[in-house]
Amino acid sequence: SLVLNSFGYVPQALLRKEFQFKRLAFRSLASTVFGALTGLAMAFLGFGVYSMVGQLLATTVINVAFLWYPPVLRPAAPQIAGMKHVLHYALGIFGSRVLNYASLRMIEIVIPIFFGPAALALYIMGSRVPAVVAQMLTAVMVDVNLPHFSRLVDRPPLLREAFYTSLR
Repeated sequence: SLVLNSFGYVPQALLRKEFQFKRLAFRSLASTVFGALTGLAMAFLGFGVYSMVGQLLATTVINVAFLWYPPVLRPAAPQIAGMKHVLHYALGIFGSRVLNYASLRMIEIVIPIFFGPAALALYIMGSRVPAVVAQMLTAVMVDVNLPHFSRLVDRPPLLREAFYTSLR
């Protein structure tokens, strides 16, 4: 999933930059529904815990496929001059995302150790509904606000006003 998702980051950023939020929302909804149906079908067919793996992979494949079709990337020559600055920034973001992921998933390691795999399955299924709702709400806020804020970065008073308005 991690490797497959990496193929979608640039097209997703370009779609956000172009304010293609309808397409991004449809992609997210379609991949979630397809992944859930795949996981349920695999569970009913007796795949056990591998149904969760199938759900994750199906969601990821559909997610990336919708980002790449129709194509949003155009070939360009790489610019090496600013790579050091971008790499430093990217490594910081990567590190914070790894720590965030580890902190969110730590409980999924602890539960089966102390309570067994059945307890983990119940926890995961029970936590999905509020997690999806929270993700949808925060993703919309981030997807809409960040491109808007990036356009105002050279005008601090307007950026500050837009930020406070979005918080309200």
